[in-house]
Amino acid sequence: MSNLDPIADFEPGMVQFPSLYAAQSDRAWVERDVLNYDLTTSPPYTFTVLYTDGAILSIPLTAMSFASIPANEASVLLFRRHKSTGRLIPFQTTQSDSRLRDPSVMSLPAGQGFARTVPPRFDPHLTPRLMAMVNEAQMIYMATGFLRVFELQLMNPVAFGWSAAAAPTTAARSALGRLALRRALSVAPDAAAVGERLLGEVSGLGGAGFQRYLEFARRLSAVARISPQAKADLLVSLAPRFGLEVGGQAVVTGGRILVVAKDARSAFQIALDGTIKFGEFNKVTLDITRATTIRAFVGR
Repeated sequence: MSNLDPIADFEPGMVQFPSLYAAQSDRAWVERDVLNYDLTTSPPYTFTVLYTDGAILSIPLTAMSFASIPANEASVLLFRRHKSTGRLIPFQTTQSDSRLRDPSVMSLPAGQGFARTVPPRFDPHLTPRLMAMVNEAQMIYMATGFLRVFELQLMNPVAFGWSAAAAPTTAARSALGRLALRRALSVAPDAAAVGERLLGEVSGLGGAGFQRYLEFARRLSAVARISPQAKADLLVSLAPRFGLEVGGQAVVTGGRILVVAKDARSAFQIALDGTIKFGEFNKVTLDITRATTIRAFVGR
């Protein structure tokens, strides 16, 4: 259950900051000291954040937007303190929002009017770290078939870090650079033929390119008589056919092979027996965590 009711769950009034950067730099900012997080797998979808001090913030995904308000569009941005967690939360809406012109609101002092009409908002500009966490959780759920991404309108592969437009962080670039030193790419002719066949099978499934890519990996996992390295090479070489881009690949402990997203947040793992799983990528250890069996995607 969400605890973001603008009236009941927040202290009265606003917290003044000269800029968004100043608010984000405050020790009480909503993205600081996050210990863990969780995303529900059924409606109503809620993203819950656990902080190092034990405080819990539950955010409805309806308050989280994967598109920021354009910089050239006039907007109202303010900050309020959440009662139970003490965290500073951004509230924002455009000045064209009809709620701001409601007569019952316009008759109130500006602070009270904004408190009643401007909603809490989380997006890549206001809260980039939280949005990255949501993206990461959704990737895992998409792979396991738990999350109906269409209900959340997450059709943009940029959100999943595998597109050419994905932006690696400094740590991600460093990790991918270390991976790049480990091997070069080559695809055996027999494996290429299998890859083309599987590509043809999944191309008509509909859905997002990333979903078809996951289904391609799941079917490739079941193919015998192809080496783990050949499977890894296929995941790399055919990614552009899904409109995606791989960040790198490398052999890790136990002979497993990782194929890592461009933003280095997630990866496929190809085991010695050729099975393929999907999970989060640890940029420090250069290994996968929470490797998960990919659930079948039947299209839409």
